[in-house]
Amino acid sequence: MNFEINLNADIETGISKITEALKSIGFGILTRIDFDQKIKEKLGITLPKITILGACNPTLAYEAYQRDSNMLLLIPCNVVLEEKANSLSIKLIKPSFMMKTLNSPELQELSKTADASIEKAIQSLKGI
Repeated sequence: MNFEINLNADIETGISKITEALKSIGFGILTRIDFDQKIKEKLGITLPKITILGACNPTLAYEAYQRDSNMLLLIPCNVVLEEKANSLSIKLIKPSFMMKTLNSPELQELSKTADASIEKAIQSLKGI
């Protein structure tokens, strides 16, 4: 369902590192939501630092769009960074998991390419 890695870093360092890693495989960050701040603002509840990034690879997104425009409902791919007691958790949803909902063999095959790229990006963060 998702890729996950834990780093010994603060959230801003994690955002920088995952953004760099994703950029190296053709993904860019389209959106940033500081979830903890929004919950504090709207509900007055304090959470650990949590940021959601919306990532997209324009080339893969366009290829998928040409095959089935319903894929627009599923992008961008979410990257969730959450500060834990002694580490930073980074999770990315697998594109292949999301594309299963469209029941398209073509999109499923294309999404495996995205999975492999994202896994490479996550592996590059090991040891940080």
